[in-house]
Amino acid sequence: MKALCSSYSPLCMIGDFNQVEHHYDKLGGSSNITGWKSFLDWRINIPLSELPYSGPNFTWANKRNSSSLILERLDRCYASQDWNLLFPDAYLKNLNLFLSDHAPIVLSTSAKVKKPKRPYRVDNWCLELPAIQALISSIWNSSSLCNAATSVSLKLAKIRSAILKWVLENRHHFMLDWSLISKDLSVSAALAQDSSSAFDHITNIRSIEHDVYIQHSFWKQRAKSEFRFNDGLPTSYFFSRSKAREKRLRIFALKDDMGNWISSDMDLSNLIVSHFTCLFTSSTQSTGSLTLQDLSIPQLDGFQQDYLSRPFSASDVEYAFFSMKPNKSPGPDGFPPRFYQLFWGLIKEDITSAVLSFLNSGILPPAWNNTHVVLIPKVELPEMISQFRPISLCNVIYRAASKCIALRLKKVIDGIIGQNQNAFVPDANRDWGFRDTRF
Repeated sequence: MKALCSSYSPLCMIGDFNQVEHHYDKLGGSSNITGWKSFLDWRINIPLSELPYSGPNFTWANKRNSSSLILERLDRCYASQDWNLLFPDAYLKNLNLFLSDHAPIVLSTSAKVKKPKRPYRVDNWCLELPAIQALISSIWNSSSLCNAATSVSLKLAKIRSAILKWVLENRHHFMLDWSLISKDLSVSAALAQDSSSAFDHITNIRSIEHDVYIQHSFWKQRAKSEFRFNDGLPTSYFFSRSKAREKRLRIFALKDDMGNWISSDMDLSNLIVSHFTCLFTSSTQSTGSLTLQDLSIPQLDGFQQDYLSRPFSASDVEYAFFSMKPNKSPGPDGFPPRFYQLFWGLIKEDITSAVLSFLNSGILPPAWNNTHVVLIPKVELPEMISQFRPISLCNVIYRAASKCIALRLKKVIDGIIGQNQNAFVPDANRDWGFRDTRF
C-alpha cells in the first residue's frame, strides 16, 4: 500500500477505513481497539494527515438495541503534505446517519468562511538579520515630541509596518528545500573518508547553518512546544502536522442549546457572543448596603501596605520582560517577547520609562489594553461552545506591567487568600482545564 500511495502525488484518500484510531472515536462495545497502532504507523510512514471535520462525531452505527449499540467514526479523509498545500482550506463535513449504517461525508476543498484579516505578528526569524536590525535602530532612534508611552506605541507601529514590508519583499530568499539539504548532507557525509573530504563536509554544513537557523526560528515560533527536529532537520510530516493543527483549531460548526448544528458565520458569532455574555454576567442582586467593613476580609499590616505601595524600579521592569518565554504569542501590536529581549540594549530606556509611568501613576495608554480573545478547546473534539475556554492575548508590554504587579503581590498573597482558593495555586487547576494562575 505504501508503494502504491507513493506513486500518486498529491494524494487524498477518503471513505470508510474500517479502523478506529482513538478511544474518543468509539462509543459502546469493547474498549480494546484492534489494529490502531499498525494503521497509525502506516499513515505516519506515508505520511498522511487527517483533514478536520464538522458535524456529528460518529459516522457508523450497528443500529442494535441499547445494550449492544456501537457508534464509531470510520469514515475519514487523509491527505499528503503536497495535497494540503494545494488545498489549505479543505475540510470534511459529516452528515447525519439515516437509512444506511454509514453517514455520508462531504469533502470541501474551498474555504467555508472568509478568513479574518489578522494583524501582522512580527517574525522572530528575521530579527537578527543586519537589515532588520538597522531598520529597527533607525526608527527607534528617531526623535519624538510625545510622552514616553505614546512615543513607544508610535515607534512600535512604525517598526511593525516596516518589518512587514521587508518580509514580504525578501521572505522567498530564505525559504529552504529541506529534502534537498538533507540529501546533500548525506552525500557529503558518505564521501568524508579522509581529512580533506571531511573538511569539505563540515564546510558544507557551515554554509547552510545560518539559513537553517532562520527556518528553525520560523517554525519554532509557530509550533511553540510542539516543535521538534528529526535528525537536525524538520521533516515533511512535521510541516503537515503543523498545518493540520492549524485547521483543527478552526470552528466549522457547533451545537446550540437545543442540540441543532449551527454552521453559518452569523449564527456562530451570535451563539458565541450570547454564551459568554451570559456566562460573565452576574446573576446576584446587590444588597446596596453591604460594605467592605461588613465582610470578614483579611487585612494587610502596615509593612505589607508599605511594600505594595513603594514605587516600581527599572530592575522590576527588566526582570518582567526577561522572565517571559521568547516565543509566546504576541498581542494585537504583533511583537513577541523575543523582540524586547533581543533589542533591550536599544529600547530599554524608552520601554522602562513608559512602563514605570503606568505603574507609578496608574495612567494606562488605551492601545496597551487592546486584547485578542482566543477560544481554546477543552476537549479533543468540541461540539458545543461550553467546551471552549477563552484566553486573552495581551500586548507584551502590558503583560510585563501586569507581571510586575503580580510578582509584588506574590510576596503578601499567602496571608490574604483562603485555603480553598486554589485558583492562586500554580498548576493546581491544570488537570481540570481551568486557567493556570502564575506570578
